[in-house]
Amino acid sequence: MKIRNRHTLLIIVLIVIIGFVLMKTVYNNYVNNGKQQVSDIDLKNFNLKNQWAYYTWNSFDDSDSPKLSKKFKGFTGTQILDSVNLKNGNSINLNFESDVKKGKFNIVVIDDKYNILKVIKANSNGKEKINATQDGKYKVEMLGKNAGGKAFAYWSK
Repeated sequence: MKIRNRHTLLIIVLIVIIGFVLMKTVYNNYVNNGKQQVSDIDLKNFNLKNQWAYYTWNSFDDSDSPKLSKKFKGFTGTQILDSVNLKNGNSINLNFESDVKKGKFNIVVIDDKYNILKVIKANSNGKEKINATQDGKYKVEMLGKNAGGKAFAYWSK
């Protein structure tokens, strides 16, 4: 009788453990489902000289401060987040954060000749030091294709 009870108890414990593992897997897939749909922009297909943006429902929060997150739905195009004039050899910090739920999205740093100096992936945050290789205006822009979420990027010394 004791052996049968031990087998039954063992089977119940295994079923409970398997149940918890399955529930955790389903939950993680549900929570991370939105971010799994986010990918990088194909930079070869973007013309950074042509500034344009399209977003739906007037949802782009066009505040004057680059330190505030820009909220967007259905964002397609480019949007300048901040710019600064630098001399050759100077350096400046770029602060950034993005939380993108869908679409394709990147933040890029470009010089005044539209050379891409830095590419920042979606759903990242931090601070990067950018060194000026020539005199001119340096911009940080967000690029999107049907992207939804929020992002900010700004320069600081």
